[in-house]
Amino acid sequence: MKSLQLDNNSSQKIYDDYIVRCNKSLRILSEEDREDCLLEINSYIHEYLDDNKLNGKDEIENLLNILDRIGIPEETFKELIASKKIIQAVYTYNPKVLIQALILNIQNGFIYIILSILFLFLTSFQILIILKLIKPDSVGLYVGFQTFFFGFIDSDKNLTEVLGNWFIPTSIIISLVLYFLILFVLQTKGKPTKEMLENWNKDPNNWKWGWIYFNKKDKRIFPPKKNKIMGWTVNFANPISIITFIALSVQITVLILKFLKTV
Repeated sequence: MKSLQLDNNSSQKIYDDYIVRCNKSLRILSEEDREDCLLEINSYIHEYLDDNKLNGKDEIENLLNILDRIGIPEETFKELIASKKIIQAVYTYNPKVLIQALILNIQNGFIYIILSILFLFLTSFQILIILKLIKPDSVGLYVGFQTFFFGFIDSDKNLTEVLGNWFIPTSIIISLVLYFLILFVLQTKGKPTKEMLENWNKDPNNWKWGWIYFNKKDKRIFPPKKNKIMGWTVNFANPISIITFIALSVQITVLILKFLKTV
């Protein structure tokens, strides 16, 4: 991101310090998301200073006014970072990002506490898989008279382990189900807002040569064209969008050829 060049040295120092603080607050985000946020902040500052050049106040006062409106970076970006981490977790399937998203959002509602507990269960299954490899006779699904136990247990003659070699595959399947359940719930919470979708459509950087849509953040299969009246297009940054388009094209071609043969 290109920094603004201000007329007053003191203003420049205040601005540079603020951008450094913004960078530190946003460091947990991906480079692309961080750059987007900084560009947006720069745009706010630049527009405000330009619009208020002739208001009788000096540059420092105008700069302090807009920085006060934007807010303290360490506080202002908390909600933004939390929401962007949800979107990143859903679209990357990265466990590290998922953990960050849950930690950042745990105070944003009871649902995130439930999801965090589910993730702890998921982690416990991974630990049990490792323990099963180390102590196979002490880990499994144990069944006894009117009781059962899943996990690690000392030798007990009254309990019988029933899964045997199927314990590890079962644990892997349960872990995957829990993982994708968490991602599915997060996806419903982290859907892009209407404003974000509008901004993606208007952003010229998402349109190669002005007509090919290429946006890694947009997971819609068929997003609207630049001129929405003209219908929908393919997102060439989304493999699912491309594959779906090819499959539909092939199917339509086959149907046309069959129709022509009957004529």
